[in-house]
Amino acid sequence: MGLLMPRRRNRDNRRAWLPTSSRRGRRITSCVSGAVCVVVFASILAYRLFWTTHPEAHDHPPAPHSGQVVVFEAGPTHYHVEFVVEPTGVVHLFPLDESATQPLAVDSRPLIFTVQSSPAEDAFPVMLRPVPENEASDGTTTRFVGRLPARAVHGKLRVRFTEFTLRGERCRFEFEWVSPIGDEAFRAAFHEEQRRIFLSPGGKYLESDIRANGGRSADAKFVATVPAHDHSPKPGDRSCPVSGSKAEPTFAWVIGGQKYWFCCQPCIDEFVLLAKERPEGVKPAERFVR
Repeated sequence: MGLLMPRRRNRDNRRAWLPTSSRRGRRITSCVSGAVCVVVFASILAYRLFWTTHPEAHDHPPAPHSGQVVVFEAGPTHYHVEFVVEPTGVVHLFPLDESATQPLAVDSRPLIFTVQSSPAEDAFPVMLRPVPENEASDGTTTRFVGRLPARAVHGKLRVRFTEFTLRGERCRFEFEWVSPIGDEAFRAAFHEEQRRIFLSPGGKYLESDIRANGGRSADAKFVATVPAHDHSPKPGDRSCPVSGSKAEPTFAWVIGGQKYWFCCQPCIDEFVLLAKERPEGVKPAERFVR
């Protein structure tokens, strides 16, 4: 035992007599390595908590409505949504269960998702509304519908959901959608639908309304206008006749000789179609004031 003690003392002495700069360098290296580990761990944790783009690749059965099936996570379980875009720009979203074959009931409230045609473009908001006939008494629904605004009409889109709620849990996911008919045909079909909606009279939508609206379609007028989508109108505010969200004077349109305010361009599309196809369902503009 006595022979071992000097050796340990000598080793301690050598460490004590290391140059100060070397000891400082080792401490700095240790700190930097520790900081890098913390950043990497935090990044992985944040990704897992906030983004569930592709939880785990797996095969799906044929989509119930011939759309694109997307997987997302809610807690320890994965679920699906089926995303359908018609050539006219109408969007359907069907929540599906783990097997991707059965409807899944989710919170019945408007959904906002964003789309980008390229990384250089700003993300543009799009709203989906719960379909009334699919709503249950417990405040859930199994289907949403909406329309792409003119700004979002591209044959290839990056779609991102950040407000999808399932049983009180907020789920986030994103995916790429590609039009099955190609970019040019998709744009042509959308603009033809806009002309059909806005440039021909019918029901309560009159020739005089077309002239009052400048003889053009809503997509041409509002292509560069970004909606606010405020879902909490206050007393005295005007509400959108379609979504119930706070209406904006920017999105005004004349129908049946009356000026209505809406929350976004796609809601104008829906209301004009209502005025043409089911005019008995159109209420006076003053009814949409809180």
